Amino acid sequence: MKKNVFVTSIGCRLNQFEIDIIRTELVKYGLLSNNHIPPDICIINTCTVTQKADSKSRAIVRKIIKQNPNSYIVVTGCYAHTNPEVFKKIRGVDLIVNNNEKMRLPEILKEKGIINIKSQKASTSIYITDRTRPYIKVQDGCNLNCSYCKVRTARGKSRSENFEKIINTAQLLANENYPEIVITGVNIGDYKWNGKDLADLLSELTKIKNLKRIRLTSIEPTDINEKLLKAIQNDKICSYFHIPLQSGSDKILKLMNRPYTREVFAEKIMQIRKNKSNTVIGTDVIVGFPGETDEDFNETLSLLKKLDIFYLHIFRYSKREGTPASNFKNEVQEEIKTQRAEILRKYRKQSKDKFFKSIIGKEFNVIIEHKIIKEKYINSISDNYIPILLPLSEAFSLQRNIVRVKIIRYDKEYLYGKIL
Repeated sequence: MKKNVFVTSIGCRLNQFEIDIIRTELVKYGLLSNNHIPPDICIINTCTVTQKADSKSRAIVRKIIKQNPNSYIVVTGCYAHTNPEVFKKIRGVDLIVNNNEKMRLPEILKEKGIINIKSQKASTSIYITDRTRPYIKVQDGCNLNCSYCKVRTARGKSRSENFEKIINTAQLLANENYPEIVITGVNIGDYKWNGKDLADLLSELTKIKNLKRIRLTSIEPTDINEKLLKAIQNDKICSYFHIPLQSGSDKILKLMNRPYTREVFAEKIMQIRKNKSNTVIGTDVIVGFPGETDEDFNETLSLLKKLDIFYLHIFRYSKREGTPASNFKNEVQEEIKTQRAEILRKYRKQSKDKFFKSIIGKEFNVIIEHKIIKEKYINSISDNYIPILLPLSEAFSLQRNIVRVKIIRYDKEYLYGKIL
């Protein structure tokens, strides 16, 4: 009888991509991946980007152990890599695998006698995913030294994937009729392979005829140069860019060891908008970094307003053991962090309402996804990352297709559209 494997991932898109690859390899080796039957093996891919991610990782591990007392429990990912002793103390965890060994999980499970691999089965699938817009990993690790971040400890130095392999993977996904691919990594702007960079990679990907869209995940401001700005002008490159800010105060940026100023950040955003029409910008902001005053916070808020950015990931600073910032003085009180985060959330909501109201009546090309909302609607995503709900009865059969829609209303929570 075949063993059934359950996999889940917490955190970034790179984590999600990697867990899909692991599941695919296990299925190729003859295991099942069926969420409707009890699993023999559970694999949890953890995250440690914040204290909240740590807490969520621990909670999910404990929940899965409780729900599956007879399963073999494997914990891996960034939190398991940097703090394995945490999971050694959780009763029911059978195996902890660090990031360096994570992609060898099928072999490791075989070596331990948990699964019996005789020969790899052929498969036409690149990897098993329930995502309409599959990820392609192009890079891992980071060479930045941000004073608050554990990613370099968890992921190591920057390294890039084989150029030709990425192009071949994208071609195979396009052949499987995926309309969009999402380029992911820890720091994709640092991509380098045999003299080729991210701009070269994007230019080559746009040549794949049946690939309709190419979307970038987060890219650092310092990696935005003239060559990349020219590459993103291609119509296949999506008009949404996530550029992490972290703070709009030059003083705090220096303490964070971020290699730019607020003026440089603003210049990069304006350059992107100049080179790519209908662009929407998203960003990350950390509030309550040690030493952040009201003046520093107001500089962040003023910059967001100046640049008209409303797609915000808002983080309250959390001390990460082993980072330089964990030793900084002038800690900000938790209630002040909460107040500042709430101010940003209100700004985000007001800006979102204003923008979404302004596009009622406009038309967009969207990809219809699998996500069903309110039982009557299905989600779709525009080129510039605008979510638009469509009637389930009309759109269900068009999943993974690009269609033209018109936005008809906004209810303060969702945009609704109709297929033209």
